Amino acid sequence: MNNSQVAHLWANASRESAKGSNFYFEGEKIFSYGPHFPLAIRKTLKSNGKLVILARPDTYSPSTSRHKLYVWRAIGHLDTYSLNVDLWESVESEETLQNALAIQEKRNAENAEHAKEEKRARAKALRDRKKAEKLRESPTYFDEWRSGGALPAMAWEAPTALRLVGDKIETSKGASVPAKAARRLWPFLRAAKESGQRLTRPAFKWGDYTGAHLSYRGELIVGCHTIPFAELARMAETLGI
Repeated sequence: MNNSQVAHLWANASRESAKGSNFYFEGEKIFSYGPHFPLAIRKTLKSNGKLVILARPDTYSPSTSRHKLYVWRAIGHLDTYSLNVDLWESVESEETLQNALAIQEKRNAENAEHAKEEKRARAKALRDRKKAEKLRESPTYFDEWRSGGALPAMAWEAPTALRLVGDKIETSKGASVPAKAARRLWPFLRAAKESGQRLTRPAFKWGDYTGAHLSYRGELIVGCHTIPFAELARMAETLGI
Protein backbone atom coordinates (compact mmCIF):
# COMPACT_ATOMS: atom_id res chain seq x y z
CA MET A 1 0.00 0.00 0.00
CA ASN A 2 1.33 3.47 -0.81
CA ASN A 3 2.23 5.64 2.17
CA SER A 4 -0.32 8.34 1.43
CA GLN A 5 -3.10 5.74 1.51
CA VAL A 6 -1.78 4.40 4.85
CA ALA A 7 -1.99 7.88 6.39
CA HIS A 8 -5.53 8.44 5.15
CA LEU A 9 -6.76 5.08 6.43
CA TRP A 10 -5.24 5.79 9.85
CA ALA A 11 -6.72 9.29 10.08
CA ASN A 12 -10.14 7.95 9.07
CA ALA A 13 -9.89 4.97 11.49
CA SER A 14 -10.91 2.76 8.55
CA ARG A 15 -8.77 -0.20 9.60
CA GLU A 16 -7.05 -1.52 12.69
CA SER A 17 -3.69 -1.60 10.92
CA ALA A 18 -2.02 -1.03 7.53
CA LYS A 19 1.55 -0.98 6.24
CA GLY A 20 3.38 0.94 3.53
CA SER A 21 7.06 1.52 2.86
CA ASN A 22 8.70 1.81 6.32
CA PHE A 23 5.46 3.49 7.41
CA TYR A 24 2.56 1.84 9.21
CA PHE A 25 -0.05 2.12 11.90
CA GLU A 26 -1.43 -0.18 14.55
CA GLY A 27 -4.57 0.93 16.33
CA GLU A 28 -4.37 4.58 17.34
CA LYS A 29 -0.64 5.15 16.65
CA ILE A 30 1.14 5.63 13.35
CA PHE A 31 4.89 4.98 13.06
CA SER A 32 7.90 5.80 10.92
CA TYR A 33 10.16 2.74 10.50
CA GLY A 34 9.27 1.13 13.82
CA PRO A 35 7.76 1.40 17.31
CA HIS A 36 10.73 3.50 18.40
CA PHE A 37 9.41 6.46 16.39
CA PRO A 38 5.64 7.06 16.66
CA LEU A 39 4.56 10.08 14.62
CA ALA A 40 1.07 10.68 15.98
CA ILE A 41 -1.76 9.20 18.00
CA ARG A 42 -5.55 9.45 17.81
CA LYS A 43 -7.12 10.14 21.21
CA THR A 44 -10.75 10.41 22.32
CA LEU A 45 -11.00 12.68 25.36
CA LYS A 46 -12.92 11.07 28.21
CA SER A 47 -14.32 14.39 29.40
CA ASN A 48 -16.28 15.25 26.25
CA GLY A 49 -15.74 12.45 23.70
CA LYS A 50 -13.80 14.78 21.40
CA LEU A 51 -11.39 13.17 18.94
CA VAL A 52 -7.98 14.85 18.83
CA ILE A 53 -4.67 14.11 17.13
CA LEU A 54 -1.42 14.45 19.08
CA ALA A 55 1.53 14.76 16.70
CA ARG A 56 5.20 14.95 17.60
CA PRO A 57 6.83 18.20 16.46
CA ASP A 58 10.34 16.80 15.88
CA THR A 59 11.75 14.74 13.02
CA TYR A 60 14.67 12.38 12.63
CA SER A 61 15.61 12.03 8.96
CA PRO A 62 14.48 13.18 5.50
CA SER A 63 12.47 9.96 5.01
CA THR A 64 10.76 10.36 8.39
CA SER A 65 10.01 13.98 7.47
CA ARG A 66 8.19 12.67 4.38
CA HIS A 67 6.23 10.24 6.55
CA LYS A 68 5.31 13.13 8.82
CA LEU A 69 4.11 15.12 5.81
CA TYR A 70 1.75 12.27 4.80
CA VAL A 71 0.29 12.36 8.30
CA TRP A 72 -0.25 16.11 8.34
CA ARG A 73 -1.90 16.04 4.92
CA ALA A 74 -4.36 13.39 6.13
CA ILE A 75 -5.38 15.13 9.38
CA GLY A 76 -6.19 18.60 8.08
CA HIS A 77 -9.86 18.13 9.00
CA LEU A 78 -9.15 17.05 12.60
CA ASP A 79 -8.21 18.97 15.76
CA THR A 80 -4.45 18.49 15.96
CA TYR A 81 -1.92 19.45 18.62
CA SER A 82 1.88 19.29 18.48
CA LEU A 83 3.09 17.52 21.60
CA ASN A 84 6.28 15.69 22.44
CA VAL A 85 5.75 11.94 22.71
CA ASP A 86 6.42 11.87 26.46
CA LEU A 87 3.30 14.03 26.98
CA TRP A 88 0.89 11.86 25.00
CA GLU A 89 -0.05 9.43 27.74
CA SER A 90 -0.94 12.24 30.14
CA VAL A 91 -3.72 13.46 27.84
CA GLU A 92 -7.03 11.94 28.94
CA SER A 93 -9.38 14.93 29.20
CA GLU A 94 -9.69 18.54 28.08
CA GLU A 95 -8.01 19.64 31.30
CA THR A 96 -5.01 17.33 30.95
CA LEU A 97 -4.73 18.33 27.28
CA GLN A 98 -4.45 21.98 28.26
CA ASN A 99 -1.86 21.09 30.92
CA ALA A 100 0.23 19.23 28.34
CA LEU A 101 -0.05 22.11 25.89
CA ALA A 102 1.18 24.52 28.57
CA ILE A 103 4.23 22.33 29.20
CA GLN A 104 4.87 22.11 25.46
CA GLU A 105 4.56 25.88 25.08
CA LYS A 106 7.16 26.40 27.78
CA ARG A 107 9.52 23.98 26.07
CA ASN A 108 9.01 25.72 22.74
CA ALA A 109 9.76 29.11 24.28
CA GLU A 110 13.09 27.73 25.46
CA ASN A 111 13.94 26.67 21.95
CA ALA A 112 14.29 29.87 19.93
CA GLU A 113 15.29 28.08 16.75
CA HIS A 114 12.18 25.92 16.89
CA ALA A 115 10.04 29.06 17.23
CA LYS A 116 11.72 30.60 14.19
CA GLU A 117 11.10 27.48 12.13
CA GLU A 118 7.44 27.47 13.13
CA LYS A 119 7.12 31.12 12.10
CA ARG A 120 8.69 30.44 8.71
CA ALA A 121 6.42 27.43 8.22
CA ARG A 122 3.29 29.46 9.02
CA ALA A 123 4.37 32.21 6.63
CA LYS A 124 4.95 29.67 3.87
CA ALA A 125 1.57 28.05 4.53
CA LEU A 126 -0.10 31.45 4.21
CA ARG A 127 1.67 32.11 0.91
CA ASP A 128 0.68 28.66 -0.32
CA ARG A 129 -2.97 29.24 0.55
CA LYS A 130 -2.98 32.54 -1.33
CA LYS A 131 -1.47 30.85 -4.38
CA ALA A 132 -4.03 28.07 -4.11
CA GLU A 133 -6.89 30.56 -4.24
CA LYS A 134 -5.61 31.74 -7.61
CA LEU A 135 -5.42 28.15 -8.83
CA ARG A 136 -9.15 27.70 -8.25
CA GLU A 137 -9.71 29.93 -11.26
CA SER A 138 -7.78 27.60 -13.59
CA PRO A 139 -9.94 24.67 -14.83
CA THR A 140 -7.02 23.10 -16.72
CA TYR A 141 -4.68 23.07 -13.73
CA PHE A 142 -4.73 19.30 -13.24
CA ASP A 143 -4.89 18.23 -16.90
CA GLU A 144 -1.28 16.97 -17.01
CA TRP A 145 -1.79 14.99 -13.79
CA ARG A 146 -5.01 13.43 -15.10
CA SER A 147 -3.06 12.28 -18.14
CA GLY A 148 -0.57 10.42 -15.96
CA GLY A 149 1.90 13.20 -15.23
CA ALA A 150 3.28 14.39 -11.92
CA LEU A 151 1.32 16.55 -9.53
CA PRO A 152 1.79 20.26 -10.23
CA ALA A 153 3.10 22.63 -7.60
CA MET A 154 0.61 23.64 -4.93
CA ALA A 155 -1.58 20.61 -5.61
CA TRP A 156 -2.17 19.98 -1.91
CA GLU A 157 -3.65 23.42 -1.39
CA ALA A 158 -5.87 23.41 -4.49
CA PRO A 159 -9.36 21.82 -4.66
CA THR A 160 -9.22 18.02 -4.83
CA ALA A 161 -9.06 16.57 -8.34
CA LEU A 162 -9.77 13.00 -9.50
CA ARG A 163 -8.29 10.72 -12.14
CA LEU A 164 -9.00 7.17 -13.28
CA VAL A 165 -6.09 4.71 -13.06
CA GLY A 166 -7.09 1.18 -14.03
CA ASP A 167 -10.02 0.18 -11.87
CA LYS A 168 -9.33 2.82 -9.20
CA ILE A 169 -10.05 6.50 -8.80
CA GLU A 170 -7.08 8.43 -7.41
CA THR A 171 -7.34 11.81 -5.71
CA SER A 172 -4.80 14.59 -6.02
CA LYS A 173 -4.24 14.25 -2.26
CA GLY A 174 -2.91 10.69 -2.58
CA ALA A 175 -5.90 8.50 -1.64
CA SER A 176 -7.78 6.06 -3.88
CA VAL A 177 -11.09 4.20 -4.03
CA PRO A 178 -12.38 1.48 -6.37
CA ALA A 179 -14.14 2.86 -9.44
CA LYS A 180 -17.12 0.65 -8.63
CA ALA A 181 -17.63 2.62 -5.43
CA ALA A 182 -18.10 5.78 -7.50
CA ARG A 183 -20.50 4.00 -9.84
CA ARG A 184 -22.72 3.07 -6.88
CA LEU A 185 -22.50 6.51 -5.29
CA TRP A 186 -22.96 8.77 -8.32
CA PRO A 187 -26.77 8.41 -8.79
CA PHE A 188 -27.24 9.25 -5.11
CA LEU A 189 -24.99 12.33 -5.28
CA ARG A 190 -26.57 13.56 -8.50
CA ALA A 191 -30.08 13.22 -7.08
CA ALA A 192 -29.09 15.07 -3.92
CA LYS A 193 -27.49 17.86 -5.95
CA GLU A 194 -30.46 18.20 -8.29
CA SER A 195 -32.91 18.33 -5.40
CA GLY A 196 -30.98 21.20 -3.85
CA GLN A 197 -31.13 19.51 -0.47
CA ARG A 198 -28.47 18.24 1.89
CA LEU A 199 -28.20 14.49 2.25
CA THR A 200 -30.77 13.04 4.62
CA ARG A 201 -28.18 10.58 5.97
CA PRO A 202 -25.58 12.19 8.26
CA ALA A 203 -22.73 10.18 6.75
CA PHE A 204 -22.03 7.27 4.44
CA LYS A 205 -19.13 5.10 3.31
CA TRP A 206 -17.07 5.65 0.16
CA GLY A 207 -14.66 2.80 -0.52
CA ASP A 208 -12.55 2.34 2.63
CA TYR A 209 -13.58 5.72 4.00
CA THR A 210 -16.42 6.38 6.42
CA GLY A 211 -17.99 9.68 7.40
CA ALA A 212 -18.42 10.98 3.84
CA HIS A 213 -21.12 13.61 3.27
CA LEU A 214 -22.28 16.20 0.78
CA SER A 215 -21.95 19.89 1.59
CA TYR A 216 -24.69 22.42 0.88
CA ARG A 217 -22.69 23.41 -2.22
CA GLY A 218 -22.79 19.85 -3.53
CA GLU A 219 -19.15 19.07 -2.68
CA LEU A 220 -18.27 15.55 -1.58
CA ILE A 221 -16.38 15.80 1.72
CA VAL A 222 -14.37 12.75 2.82
CA GLY A 223 -11.84 13.34 5.59
CA CYS A 224 -9.39 16.01 4.38
CA HIS A 225 -10.82 15.81 0.83
CA THR A 226 -13.30 18.39 -0.45
CA ILE A 227 -14.22 17.39 -4.01
CA PRO A 228 -16.22 19.95 -6.06
CA PHE A 229 -19.38 18.64 -7.70
CA ALA A 230 -18.02 19.63 -11.12
CA GLU A 231 -15.09 17.25 -10.51
CA LEU A 232 -17.48 14.47 -9.49
CA ALA A 233 -19.50 15.07 -12.66
CA ARG A 234 -16.34 15.01 -14.78
CA MET A 235 -15.37 11.62 -13.31
CA ALA A 236 -18.90 10.31 -13.87
CA GLU A 237 -18.55 11.27 -17.53
CA THR A 238 -15.15 9.54 -17.68
CA LEU A 239 -16.76 6.38 -16.27
CA GLY A 240 -19.66 6.64 -18.71
CA ILE A 241 -22.32 6.88 -16.00
